[in-house]
Amino acid sequence: MTNELKKTNRVGALLPIFFVVTPALVAMRAYACLKNMDDFGYFSGNLALISNIIFAVFSIIFLTHALTHQKKDSVPRESFLNYATYISSGVLAVAIAFGIYEISRSFFISYVPGAALNFQEIIKIAAAVLGLCTIASLVINTVTEKRYSQLKGAFSIGAVMFFALYCINIYFDTTTAANSQQKVLAFLSMIFAAVFFLYETRTHLGRPKWHSYVAFGLISAMFSLYTSIPALIYYFSRGNLIPGSTLIELAIILSLGFYVMIRVVLIAYAPEDELCDLALDILNVAHKREDDKASLARVNNNLKEESEG
Repeated sequence: MTNELKKTNRVGALLPIFFVVTPALVAMRAYACLKNMDDFGYFSGNLALISNIIFAVFSIIFLTHALTHQKKDSVPRESFLNYATYISSGVLAVAIAFGIYEISRSFFISYVPGAALNFQEIIKIAAAVLGLCTIASLVINTVTEKRYSQLKGAFSIGAVMFFALYCINIYFDTTTAANSQQKVLAFLSMIFAAVFFLYETRTHLGRPKWHSYVAFGLISAMFSLYTSIPALIYYFSRGNLIPGSTLIELAIILSLGFYVMIRVVLIAYAPEDELCDLALDILNVAHKREDDKASLARVNNNLKEESEG
């Protein structure tokens, strides 16, 4: 049954901790960027190191939420059809569109007509195509009212692959050193965004893992805001970018941070969708039956091929 009126913070103390720690860490890094960073993106002093250590500690703390899942936990009756998600999805879609432009422009600058494509050029082509899938995924998620949809799941997988390829593209960027702190943060922001969208894909397919969704959501949002906001403050203060990120990359990462943060907050306060044990058993039996049917179909197909051979 569903209790429409029961709304509690199912994330517990981690949510207020996130909203206290993240701004503090962003402020520490922004100050370090303005006062302790040279023109090449390297830091003197210990402030940046201390903020990074604190960041890592709280990332581990947020990760522990993924280990607290219990079978009898009530699940949120999620709904992302509201103005907060419409705006965040639209902003992220626009940022990704500029990212596609930047990737395509980089490809056409480096590509020699008639020459064989190298690995980096293939990555750029794939990332541009999957970027379009990601934009489509964001649009479909905002206009489709169905909670579970294979179409939403398929395009969401495209989003996972886009962010994975985007971080590979950042990694192979030769314009900055591989050990640039800003580059590493941008790289990790994309990795955790891909993991978050992987868990979002599970929700579209009716196999949610909400504790992991929230855990990686908090980490992804914190990574994105910690990476983008200090760099943007530095850019608007000094007129130069920190080596390791482009302005469009920072826009995408910042948009990701707010997109993920909003969805985590909505899940935290969503009404509970309480299913009785019998309903859970029925769902498990139904999933098992579908798996058995698929397995039997593969066996029959193999036997048919062997008999024909």
